[in-house]
Amino acid sequence: MLDEAAATLRRRCDEAGLDIVHPFCLDWFNDDAEPSMRLPDWGRRDALGFVIGNTRRLWPVFARALRDEPTLLDVEHPLDAYVERELTAAATSALTERHVVLFAHRMTPAPIAIQRVAHASGLAHLSPSRLSVHSEYGPWLALRAVIVVDADGPPGDRPRAHDPCTPCSKPCLAAFDRAMGATDVARPGDVERQWKSWAEVREVCPEGKLSRYGDDQLRYHYAKDRSILRLLVR
Repeated sequence: MLDEAAATLRRRCDEAGLDIVHPFCLDWFNDDAEPSMRLPDWGRRDALGFVIGNTRRLWPVFARALRDEPTLLDVEHPLDAYVERELTAAATSALTERHVVLFAHRMTPAPIAIQRVAHASGLAHLSPSRLSVHSEYGPWLALRAVIVVDADGPPGDRPRAHDPCTPCSKPCLAAFDRAMGATDVARPGDVERQWKSWAEVREVCPEGKLSRYGDDQLRYHYAKDRSILRLLVR
């Protein structure tokens, strides 16, 4: 089931610009997680999961969707709404077994620890500055959702994510401290207002430079500036 489902899911997600589809076994994460953070497993310790994410490839696909359907601009968070719609449709068409899609942007009833899931599943290393760092894309990826399927996950031992951070001089940590010093995290909207400081934490990472987001995608990723989306529609 794993190979067939993964291939179909990957194809459908890729068409939507969600070009990271990473299968894993839930016990790779759940066994070491606190009870409140564990993913639902359908009563199977070795249930199948997929981490879904994107690289810079999402942006032109999303821009095309906005031009084709400008009413997406009417919702509060157009990109999140697009991801929910496309990923739900992809999972429904690809997976015959019962499944649940857990979106990273949903904060209720509780947010999922998607960066820790990505780390435990071998997809991306969790860095000291709280960035997920991929072996090819570096920090230039966004983690969107976890799909849990009532089926057997991949066999074998838990993989280890490539760790570029241990030998690194860690310029991200100084940038992170500067961003924290410039931001009142308790003040609504201040992270968005200080988005350039937070973007710098990514920019200084030496990994995955060729995968950097374009300027519009980078600004929207942090600032959620809807004027960028309106320009895409025009």
